[in-house]
Amino acid sequence: MKTLGEKTKRTLQRIQKRMEEKHITQAQLGKKLGMKQYEVSRMLQGKPAPTLDQLYDIAEALSTTVEFLLLIRHSSLRDLKEEDRELLLAYDQADDETKRVIARLLNR
Repeated sequence: MKTLGEKTKRTLQRIQKRMEEKHITQAQLGKKLGMKQYEVSRMLQGKPAPTLDQLYDIAEALSTTVEFLLLIRHSSLRDLKEEDRELLLAYDQADDETKRVIARLLNR
């Protein structure tokens, strides 16, 4: 049996973390994806890992992007100072309420 690569493991962990943040169960995600709960459970274990089409559907169901799930960073982020990158990463990982507070502080 083929073992999962580190990038695949990180992507699956990112999906699970996003599900927790959004308070979405495997059954709820399955319903949005047209899958049964046990199929979502197996997919999150990498048995098999989600296809690219499924990643797009998962991203939409979790109100995020494929880039976020795959941990793809845009090249422009490399031009930022380290402390700014750290702030963006912290914001990216913050819960919805924290993001709302930050937006209010920034008058957005």
